[in-house]
Amino acid sequence: MLYLSSTSLHTWMRCRKQYELSFMLNLEPKVKPEAMGKGSSFHKCAEAYFKGERATDEPLLPVWEEFMLHNQLPVDVISAELPYWCDLIPGVRLRITPDLVYRSGDWIVCRDWKTFSKDGEWDVDLDFQGRLYTALLRRHFQTELVRFEYVKVRSELGRELKKGYVAWTPAERYPEPDELIPSKAECDILLEEAQYAAREILERTVKRIGPPGALYRSPQRGFDMNSCDRCLVKEACKKDLTGELDESTISLLYNIRTPLKETV
Repeated sequence: MLYLSSTSLHTWMRCRKQYELSFMLNLEPKVKPEAMGKGSSFHKCAEAYFKGERATDEPLLPVWEEFMLHNQLPVDVISAELPYWCDLIPGVRLRITPDLVYRSGDWIVCRDWKTFSKDGEWDVDLDFQGRLYTALLRRHFQTELVRFEYVKVRSELGRELKKGYVAWTPAERYPEPDELIPSKAECDILLEEAQYAAREILERTVKRIGPPGALYRSPQRGFDMNSCDRCLVKEACKKDLTGELDESTISLLYNIRTPLKETV
């Protein structure tokens, strides 16, 4: 049985070399981007709260508790950071882990926390995660009344200016949430694409069917490896490209992640 997460599935669709390094060699950088650490901390604070706990060791606890002062939290919560598994195709199980799932009237709402430091554009129109989660949760709960929402939270309470420390206003900290309600046709198309990608992964990486070079690189921006600035295995990819990826390089830069398995 092949176990996939929504992240690994999307990684395959984006760059097969990144998939190989991240989910076949299971490389995980020892030093992660600061923004990723902040996002993880906020998620842990939220998860602890909905479990009736308080994440006292998390650096973004003040940000979470300030968020609670200014925003009404869902009451009828179904799950927080709980994995949902499904049979994507024969031989492949897919896991999604929504940040929060709750009921709002007749609707089931899947919430994704998005922490940010700088203002930017939020394009949800072609968002893979939102549509995939919506499609699979509609299948799980056997209802079309499932929607996805992105709740954005600034990861700092204020900033240093020449005149001193200035707190962000609530409007600056918490932009209006974005909502995604994909049609049934959209969800069906995305599921077909996900199933096709899962068959490719099964054939190329497990059954080893296919020509050499099937795990090719797809630069995410521009036309060279330095353009893949957000890829967590960029350094391993560059070393692999020049034939210099060896155990010493891996042990210096990366930890080895435990492969994904389904647990009861």
